[in-house]
Amino acid sequence: MVADSCNNSVSYVFINNSTKNLWTITDENGEFMLPFSFKENDSIRFSRIGFKTKTIRLSKKNNPLHIILTPTPVLLKEVRVSAKRDQIGIRNHKMAEISRSPEIGDVEHRQLLAGIPGLSIRSYGGPAGITTLSLDGGPASQTKVIVSGFDLTNAQNGEMDLSQLPGPFVENVSYIPQDENSYGSGKSEGTIHLNPGSGRTKLSICTGSYGHSSIYGNLNLHKNQWIGNFLIGKRHDDGNYPFKWRNERFKRENNFFDQKFISAQFNSVLQKRAFLRFLYLLSNQNRGIAGQSWNPSKNASRDDKLQIVGIKFGWTNKKGHGYIQTMYRYSWEHYKNPMIAVNSSHRLSTWQIILNQEKKINEKIGVNLLFETKKDGLKSKDTNNHYRISYSTVITVPYYLLEMLKFQPAYCYDISPNLYHENTYELKLLISFNFLFIKSLTLHQGRYFRYPTFNDLYWIPGGNPNLKPEHTDNISFDINCHLIQDSDLEILFFHKSSDDLIQWTPISSYWQPKNIQHAVRKGYKIIYRWISSNLQLNAFAHYSSNRTKDLSPGDCYGKPLRYAPKQTAAVGINWKPEPLSFHLQVHHTSERISMYSWPEDIILPEVTLIFTSCAYTWKRPYGDIIIVFAVDNLTDKRYETIKGYPEPGRTFRTTVSYQY
Repeated sequence: MVADSCNNSVSYVFINNSTKNLWTITDENGEFMLPFSFKENDSIRFSRIGFKTKTIRLSKKNNPLHIILTPTPVLLKEVRVSAKRDQIGIRNHKMAEISRSPEIGDVEHRQLLAGIPGLSIRSYGGPAGITTLSLDGGPASQTKVIVSGFDLTNAQNGEMDLSQLPGPFVENVSYIPQDENSYGSGKSEGTIHLNPGSGRTKLSICTGSYGHSSIYGNLNLHKNQWIGNFLIGKRHDDGNYPFKWRNERFKRENNFFDQKFISAQFNSVLQKRAFLRFLYLLSNQNRGIAGQSWNPSKNASRDDKLQIVGIKFGWTNKKGHGYIQTMYRYSWEHYKNPMIAVNSSHRLSTWQIILNQEKKINEKIGVNLLFETKKDGLKSKDTNNHYRISYSTVITVPYYLLEMLKFQPAYCYDISPNLYHENTYELKLLISFNFLFIKSLTLHQGRYFRYPTFNDLYWIPGGNPNLKPEHTDNISFDINCHLIQDSDLEILFFHKSSDDLIQWTPISSYWQPKNIQHAVRKGYKIIYRWISSNLQLNAFAHYSSNRTKDLSPGDCYGKPLRYAPKQTAAVGINWKPEPLSFHLQVHHTSERISMYSWPEDIILPEVTLIFTSCAYTWKRPYGDIIIVFAVDNLTDKRYETIKGYPEPGRTFRTTVSYQY
């Protein structure tokens, strides 16, 4: 770290490696980490306005570095300053953001996602099961999953299977309730952003319960204006664990999971006003299909592959900024079940091109234009072959009514030839002020749609070509508060009214999607965050209340929607008394209806899960060695997120990592 002569930290100090013409900068706490490209005997210069410049020769002996700068006050003549706005838009606000720390070891995605209020994870049991996300009790197909700015929504079912994304590939998770950069079919619930890691060079090995083992390596490269990151690894789970059904004990078998993956990222500043980003991911999965508790399948299996290639070129100018982005997504799946003579395969490809330009017209008003074209193609034994081309045009006009009052309307026109044309909109009103403890108020209103997926329309048997598109009106009110130092509180109230929600229900011997004529969801979310740099402690707590009703005429009138919990809550604490690190996380989900039935509905009981970990970091001149011991489902709860697919009980894992 960098400090002054009184040992007060000095923020934003420029650190220049004059030997190799590389640089970095300290953070707001005066702390910094030198890239691995800084080597012994390099000449390092520390400079900041108001302090004398200091130059040292890098040596292994002075690790860690504690730099003391001598103050030199700068005497300035009188100056007159006038200000003007550089950005006039209402930027997306992240209600929750969680980063994967090396001190929690090799864990599942749900440990990160538990920090998002109102989120439910639905899994078909253990690591081998398909895993999807649902917000506020809505369909998983209405929750957008964005990876490094690229939309990975599966056009076949409208969802994203998180089990196809390797654990170490995702380093940061954020939740945006109203994402202005998300558009098109299926976005009314908000957006989950998953950002790949680009951290230090690392090698990690993990072993754990139920035959879990994993190994991966991460290589970080930095040269001049280029930053590159390579990730390669594999994972194996036997996945056979005990469970209880009708007061009898059984063993869940044929639940193995094998995954191999590789990814690459490149980021470059091409010149002062242009940048380039590249992303590649390939993951191969081979998994057993254990089946339901009462209907096990001991010979079924599925092989699937996900491949992503994304390129983004961006620029800035005096009037604004823009980018052009293209993505190719390819997935392949082969499912076999000899017991019922099923042998099916699916190949899905998506091409997407986006052009965006934001322009500032004057000091009070601007315009943001976005054009998107996308082509989806599916070759499947269960739906036959289908193709779909869609186009989207979005116009956003941010306007400063007053210094503290901003209004931002947006209009979107979506069209797919011979299929649909939809008009949707968003309205945002932001009030920024410092009144007591309130920092800002945001009022949002929007209308969204979701067109039926390939599976909804064409699955054999069960596809319903008569389905109508879903339409949802969403109204929300967000209050952002600052209560005490190093903490903040946010409350979000929402009301969602949906027509023609698509839901799959059992029909004779198979399932078929139908439209729910009308449904309402309303509630609120509260999230509190606290950080203490002095105590090396940070914590969060969130609570979500959600009331859902099916208001369609019939037997289900007035009942809650399926798999929609009335309450979810979580508490997380991180404490880092170096060289140790402790993590505790508690997540609660209330009971929810899994199936409408008579005389009583089938209920998934409430569940509270506890995850905890302890880590020891051994800092050495040549890198850090981190040993992590973690326990998931500490109280050994027997629970399900989808009826008939039990999840694992208490799970232990030990992770050993070396990072440079």
